[in-house]
Amino acid sequence: MKFTNLAFLAGTAILASACTDTGGKTCDTATGVCDTDVAGDTDVVDVTPSFNTSAWTNGWSDFVDCSGSGVVTFNAETKNWGGNVELYVSQTKAYGAFIAWEESHTLEEASASAANDGDGFSVYSRELSTGAGLADQAADVSTLWKCGDTSPTLDPSSANIETSFALAVWDVNDASGDPVDCIYFGQDPDELAADGYTGGTGTDGSGRTLPAWFSASACTKL
Repeated sequence: MKFTNLAFLAGTAILASACTDTGGKTCDTATGVCDTDVAGDTDVVDVTPSFNTSAWTNGWSDFVDCSGSGVVTFNAETKNWGGNVELYVSQTKAYGAFIAWEESHTLEEASASAANDGDGFSVYSRELSTGAGLADQAADVSTLWKCGDTSPTLDPSSANIETSFALAVWDVNDASGDPVDCIYFGQDPDELAADGYTGGTGTDGSGRTLPAWFSASACTKL
């Protein structure tokens, strides 16, 4: 794991910024911006994390693993070492008389490359129990949705899919600022970005509480 990797701890002075250099540049550890290149120096490496969506060979449906019984597992990968990863889930279809359901979770780093050298990675995962009630759904523990051809469902293979997702990752050294990458996807990502549902008990929009980091302009739609 990146935060306990001995090579990382020993090299904090080098990896504290968003780029590494061994040829003479000066990097600002607060912004990760390196100064202009020195003659003949070509070894600056950008280690800013971003989501590696090519790891999902079947598209974003690989993000949702409904193969377990009574559980769902979310899986994501970053290019370069990632920091904190947050997941936002919201209903984006078949609302009925209710406001759109929503919940937030974090993903834990399950594995990472030995070095953060421009070819590094972090792999994230989170397993949740499915079918929780509105009164007892808990972040990082359970989800309102289920797997299989039931409603409401997380399963991308189901015709009844009702959910869309947003994912954000922070830099290894900055968990308090804005994420360095975020993506959104699912059954109706445009509805999620527009917060377009106006039914239920809300009088202005869906009554959702969208994460402060999420917007169509700041994030990439898959």
